[in-house]
Amino acid sequence: DDLGAYFRVNPDVRDLNYSKFVENGQLTTSITDKDYEFNSHNAKRLNLSISGLTYNNEMVVTVGVVLAAVGTFLGGVWANESWGRYWGWDAKETWALIIVIVYAMQLHFRFVPGLLRTKFFFNAWGSTIGFGTVCMTYFGVNYYFSNSIHSYAAGDPPVFPVWISQTIIAVLIVIVLAGWKDQYIDKKAKKLESAD
Repeated sequence: DDLGAYFRVNPDVRDLNYSKFVENGQLTTSITDKDYEFNSHNAKRLNLSISGLTYNNEMVVTVGVVLAAVGTFLGGVWANESWGRYWGWDAKETWALIIVIVYAMQLHFRFVPGLLRTKFFFNAWGSTIGFGTVCMTYFGVNYYFSNSIHSYAAGDPPVFPVWISQTIIAVLIVIVLAGWKDQYIDKKAKKLESAD
């Protein structure tokens, strides 16, 4: 039975790509924390450390995007076997596609010269928006889109917790502050390099 094989593989691939995006969020948090460790004695070392972590983060996102694309494709095959259609623009299917698009854009925007500063955009804005799409796909669709065939919640959707809104605002504030700090670190590191 082909359906059984897709049923076993699709959730595993999906969960593996979600885990890569959680790892991306953890790396982003550690990079943002490093911005706050800055002082004039460690600017060059800190800039190199952040560059290395950014490279690791890019590789994690690359693997995650490939897995998300494969998982979305396998989900379409499974949907065809289960419901007789590959794609139905259901909320879960749509948000799975949004994950692929957002993270693919994150990977590609780093190559656009002069658009945004690569390290900060990739680690802060790109990862935060990307992880938000993963959370929306995983939690939002299941609990807030109750008319979806992928919804596992019954009854009225729960009230959106106030603490999540406050956390989102706090994260955005930290990102802006880290961006200012990151610009300062880059300027200081360049001055130290030119002085050497």
